[in-house]
Amino acid sequence: MLQRLLDGLVANGAVGALGELRNGGTTESGGARAACRREPEFAPGTSRAYNNTGYLLLGLEIERVTGHPYGEEITQRILRPLGLRRTLVRDDSELIPEPHAHAYLEVNGELVDITDYNPSTAGASGGMISTAGDVNAYFRGLLTGPLLAPEQRRTMLDGGFGITRYDVPGLGELWGKEGGFHGFRTWTLHRSDCEWQLTISATGASVPSTEEFLKLPAASR
Repeated sequence: MLQRLLDGLVANGAVGALGELRNGGTTESGGARAACRREPEFAPGTSRAYNNTGYLLLGLEIERVTGHPYGEEITQRILRPLGLRRTLVRDDSELIPEPHAHAYLEVNGELVDITDYNPSTAGASGGMISTAGDVNAYFRGLLTGPLLAPEQRRTMLDGGFGITRYDVPGLGELWGKEGGFHGFRTWTLHRSDCEWQLTISATGASVPSTEEFLKLPAASR
């Protein structure tokens, strides 16, 4: 159905590329090589910027150092110790374990179900499947639990490494993240002591912006 709706909207080559991405067809090393062909935004060591390419490179480095796929290391070091039984690294299949929400893309005014989409395009930058409950449990382990030593945790928070600080009216300082993948969008917010946590996952062609989402916690008080 997606192929039919896209016919005539984009060139056949682009449609073919979309079909290839939906069913796999890219790798972390391929994504990293493509990024390295571009000019750097700044000289090494002079600044930093958040982007998916950094996570692709980290995934490759994990495999180089350990000799194991990054997914195995994440499972052994994070998912199992924290008891995240409904979270898995899956970047080699377009199937999502049931039950699950459905993702949609609006094409020519019609919503198309694109839930079955191979996440190999994301690799270590997002090739995982989880639930809101497991995301909350992960942040408890990250902010208050055994994942990081106190000094490492301070470095993460002070530098904003992979985590964002939000100032929410009525709730003060919260830590978390927002992100998405082809029809899915997730926001997660937590106090540093994890006595207050909120994770919301939304699907559809139109979802609120992060600025709009940040108004929800205060409005619910």
